[in-house]
Amino acid sequence: YHLSDRHGYFDDNPKSTKPLKPLKLAHGGQIQAPDLHSNPIVFKAQVQPGAPPEDRTPSGHAHRKHPRGARPYTVSCALPLHDFPISSLNAHHSLVAIGIAVVVLDSHGEVVSHSALLIKLRVNTRELMAHHDASTLWQQPVYLPKGQNNVYLALWNPNTGRLGTLQIPIDVKKH
Repeated sequence: YHLSDRHGYFDDNPKSTKPLKPLKLAHGGQIQAPDLHSNPIVFKAQVQPGAPPEDRTPSGHAHRKHPRGARPYTVSCALPLHDFPISSLNAHHSLVAIGIAVVVLDSHGEVVSHSALLIKLRVNTRELMAHHDASTLWQQPVYLPKGQNNVYLALWNPNTGRLGTLQIPIDVKKH
């Protein structure tokens, strides 16, 4: 493929623009397939040494045993509320649904820990509409072994399947 002469494979005008079918889940539910032409969800995240002030790790997510000598870190993520479905509960409150996944791989590419959750936040409707860049902080503890690790984060809109991902490399030094 050469950009200057447009040689090679390119597909600027696909003939099939049919919407994708929803993905069926094992328990009978379904998830809307993502719009392949949508913009990704853009968000900010960081991984810092130490456990979060309050360990609010939700139950029901999968963690392998912490590797020997693993150090606690905190994954912090600013969730952009307007990128997710908002449903009205009443005149004053709305519900925002956000899908979050965290996967940690060690230097050998092996899974150290992983979790995926669907969280629902009750927010003040008036405040949410007044601030178009509204976000909220989400934190989760992870335990990283010595060496190079990669923390993969994904946020997704459970209604449209729209997705945003980040990869954060972390080099954990020996104590």
